[in-house]
This record gives sequence, C-alpha cells and structure tokens, in this order.
Amino acid sequence: MPETATLPRPPAAGDERPPLLDPRETRRDVRLLGTRETRLAALVVVVVAVGALASANDRILSIANFGLIAAVAAIGLNLAMGSAGIMSLGHAVFVGFGAFTAAVLADHGVPFFLGALAAMVVASLASLTIGPLALRLSGLYLAVGTIGIAYVGEHLFVNLRSLTGGGAGRIVESPTVLGVDMSQSSAVAGRLVTSDMKWFVLLLLVTTLVGVMVASLQRLRWGRALGAIRDNETSAAAAGIAVTRARVAAFSLSAALGGLSGALLAGYLRFLNPESFGLEQSIQYLAMIIIGGLGSVSGAVIGALLITALPTLLGEVSTALGLVEEASGTSSNFNTGTLALIAYGLVIVVVMVTAPRGIAGGFRQIGRRLRTRRTPPATTPS
Repeated sequence: MPETATLPRPPAAGDERPPLLDPRETRRDVRLLGTRETRLAALVVVVVAVGALASANDRILSIANFGLIAAVAAIGLNLAMGSAGIMSLGHAVFVGFGAFTAAVLADHGVPFFLGALAAMVVASLASLTIGPLALRLSGLYLAVGTIGIAYVGEHLFVNLRSLTGGGAGRIVESPTVLGVDMSQSSAVAGRLVTSDMKWFVLLLLVTTLVGVMVASLQRLRWGRALGAIRDNETSAAAAGIAVTRARVAAFSLSAALGGLSGALLAGYLRFLNPESFGLEQSIQYLAMIIIGGLGSVSGAVIGALLITALPTLLGEVSTALGLVEEASGTSSNFNTGTLALIAYGLVIVVVMVTAPRGIAGGFRQIGRRLRTRRTPPATTPS
C-alpha cells in the first residue's frame, strides 16, 4: 500500500486557499535524478534499452513495445487508484476511446501526435461526463459503478460500427512520426532499423516523459492532497482541500493517459478489436499496478512489463514441456491463455504476501535495510 500522506495545514480565518500547483514549489520539488534510487532506475532503463536494441530481436522488442504501451495506461490508473484512492475497473474503456479516436483521425490524414492529443482530450471528456457522478461513491460501490462503465463502453464499441468496425474490428492507417514511416524498415548508417526498433525508441521516450510528469505531480502539493484524500476524505476536507475537485481532476488525468495509451496501441498494432477494451483488460491493468506497487510510477512500469510478458513466457515454457496447447487454433479448454489468467492470480497472491507494497515497494524496503546496515551505530559518550 502507498505510504500515508501528510495533511496540509488547515487554512486560518481570512487566509486564501493556497494553489495546488505553485510555480515556486514546482522549481523546488521537481528534481530529475535527484536520488540514488532514481539514478539507479535510469541506469537500468538505459542498459535494458541498449540491450533490447542491440539484440535486434523483433519478438523481444514487440513484447517490450506492448509492455510500454500498457505502462502508460497503468501509470494513469495508478494515479487515480494509488494516489487518489479511486477504485476503477473501467480503465480499459478510456484506452478504447483514445484508440478509436486516433484511428478515425488517422483515416482523415491527421498527424499522429495531433491524433494522440485528441485521443487524450476525448478520453478525458468521457471521464468528465461520468466522473462527478461516479466519484460520489466510494469503496466497493465505486468499484461496482466502474464495472458498469466497462460494460457500457464495451457495448458502445461493439455497436458503433461506423467508427469501430463492430465485431469485425477496424484497420488503422500506418502512422508517420516526424516524417518517418513507422511501419516500414529502413537503413540507417548501414544498419537495418525495423519497425519494432522505431516504435521501441518512441514508446520508451513517451513512457519516460509520462512517468517523469506523474512522479513530479505526486511530489507537489496536488499530489500530497490526493494522498490525504486517499487516506481520509474527512480529514482532507477539514484541512481545506477541495476533495471533489481534486478527485475529478485525478480521474480525468488518469483517463487522458489511458487515451494516450490507446492512441499508441492503435498506431503500433494497426488493428483494433472492440472486445479488447472490456472488463478483462481493465482487470489486467489493475493487476499491473497491484503487482508493481500502488502509488509508484516505477511499480506501474514494472507491473506492465511483467504482465505483458507473462503469457509469452508461460507459452514458451509450457509448450517446451508439453504441458498445455497454444491458445489459438485449438479447442482445448486449458491453454496458454487460461494458464496466464491463473498465473495473474498466483503472482498477485505471492506479491501481496511477500511484498504488500508491490515489487517497487519491496525494492525500496531492501534498499533501506542495506543503508541501515551500512550506517554505523551512534556511540554514546562515556
């Protein structure tokens, strides 16, 4: 679970409510690579990225690309659930809104980045139509309400055939980013650069920017206010925090990041199936942030990469051992897809038992223990 937030000082009589985003506070608190942990994480990212590109293995890069796309959506869900305590089981619907918005605009020749921006706006507006009402609920009631959002969204995607293609799905135009055709391989300095390599670089940059932005917001007054609301709404309101406004803003930004993830998915996959944005996908996003660590940006990325790679890893191992059949082209009820669902549950149980704060929280705890062991005990004067 995320750590308890410190409540701001209640405003005194006659005081104006302090702004949640103060430029002076932003300059003071937003420090890139300001801690040993962030520098170590940056080094790991660079090493993994260089290794993935050097391998030139399109299968590995494809898994990494899908993982990075999911990471953007998971970071958004973590902002709502991990930072603000908003239980959402309909996050995949906002990913779908972004994906189909980007697909429709791509058909009309809109540049990819403008289409991605429009996808974020549409997903955010969709959340604002239901957010003020749904966020009046809390706990299990809010979870049930967002399940309804998931079913309504999936129904819309399947039946709006002119926009989504219905049950047959929709083909998406190949995007061009800064004059580079992302779907074609090309030669750069005598080296073949495949489509997956191009997407890997783009997705790594986008995910890094999104992660830095959200991590910075969490350190600001607005992020601390969300933490206070998550811990105790009554105390947060007594401290002068506009609870409803802050929750709606967090829900809207979360949906916008989901829309960005959808736009990236549409451009990379170039085919959208409306049934891919239902409750099952939302549960996968939930599993990502629980396994990685609630309230942690790095945890959301770790969880997304792990959950994305898990079916492939299970398929490779189980097929090699002859345990189960492949999920496609077989009538077997027990295949790699079923095994992956079972593995999600087992991984969540193991993580919750061994590391209640997720994988990222477990790493932080190990780091604190190591630093404590290095620190010599204080000597008392005789």
